[in-house]
Parts: sequence; C-alpha cells; structure tokens
Amino acid sequence: VNKKPIRIYGGNSLLKSSTMGFGVRGYGESGGASRFFYCAKASKSERNTGLKGINPKQRDLTRKKGKPGGDNPRNRGVKEMQNSHPTVKPLNLMEYLCILTKTPLGGVVLDPFMGTGTTGMACKLTGRHFIGIELEKEYCKLAKLRMKATKRIKPNKSISNVWK
Repeated sequence: VNKKPIRIYGGNSLLKSSTMGFGVRGYGESGGASRFFYCAKASKSERNTGLKGINPKQRDLTRKKGKPGGDNPRNRGVKEMQNSHPTVKPLNLMEYLCILTKTPLGGVVLDPFMGTGTTGMACKLTGRHFIGIELEKEYCKLAKLRMKATKRIKPNKSISNVWK
C-alpha cells in the first residue's frame, strides 16, 4: 500500500485529497487544456428576450439593497433584473449542443432543469421539439415568454449544416 499522500490538482492549484474522495488521482500539470471549459455568459438582450414589460426582480433576496460596491460577485444578487435566473446559458451554445447530441430534426430534446428556457429557444431555432421541466414557477413563466418570442424554424436538412 502506498503511504504517500494523494496529490490532486485542479487547474494550477493543489487540492486536498479529502475533497475528491479516497484513491482519486488528478492529472497534475500533465493534463491538457481540454480539462477546462470556457463559456461566455448570455448577453443582457439575449437573457431578456421576450421579457419586455416584466418587472425587474432581485435575484438574491437574502442580500440587502444598498451600495453594492462595484461588480463584486458577492454583491451581484442585489441587482434587479428581468430574468433573475443565476445561470442563463448562451443561446448559440445551446443551439450547438442540440446539434452535437445528434437529436434529429423534428426530434425531441428533454431538459429536466429548464431554468428560463434557453434550451427550448435553441430547439425552436434548430427545428427540434422540446420538453422542459422546472420546479420554480417564476422560471417557468419566464421560459414560456422567452420561447414564445422565439420564431420556430421548420425542420429541414440545411439547419444541421450551420454547425459543421
């Protein structure tokens, strides 16, 4: 049995082995860049598509309003937004994933964590059908409005060539 402590790296930082479980080994510095994923956040206009007339809402109700102190991540929850969901994905990423997963044109995409419906919007734009599941009623309402504002494209073979 190897008595040396297990070293696990996440990016350039060494993580304690207790955070990763017994016997789990990381890549150290030898892993490639594919271990890291970067995705820009959705633009303000994209995240608010179809929400004109919706009253802005504070995302994090546990934080007090006041002077948020710049763009400190801990203070972003006090800002009022039309789409208050914390993780709105970029529409072009979700379009790409609809195609990457080989869902056929006219096929059905299931999103069990729908949020405010970006995947549903992507399905409409890429000629796929959509079933979304979300626990929060407020997010379901926003998703319905956002998807309603998205024009459906009829399935045809030319759509799948967009991402090749």
